Amino acid sequence: MAERADDRLVRLLGIVSYLDGAGGVPVEELASRFGVTTRQIVEDVDALWVSGTPGYWPDDLIDFDADSLERGVVRLTEARGMTRPLYRPPLRQAA
Repeated sequence: MAERADDRLVRLLGIVSYLDGAGGVPVEELASRFGVTTRQIVEDVDALWVSGTPGYWPDDLIDFDADSLERGVVRLTEARGMTRPLYRPPLRQAA
């Protein structure tokens, strides 16, 4: 069964947010955390590498350390401000 686009989008943004706070993370660990294969993580990083903020010039794109990725570690070097949590639980009303 094909993956839903909204599920992948949530994962892609989650990966950026997670890596921003975690530093370099082994591909296997990232795959386990997000419940996908290591191949899917590499494909996700490839998709993120050409994503970014409007303008889409090289300085506008999300970036990773290519040397680290060749060694099996995903290290985010530029998040382009996409590090905000995707979900915040609603505030509880005082009883």
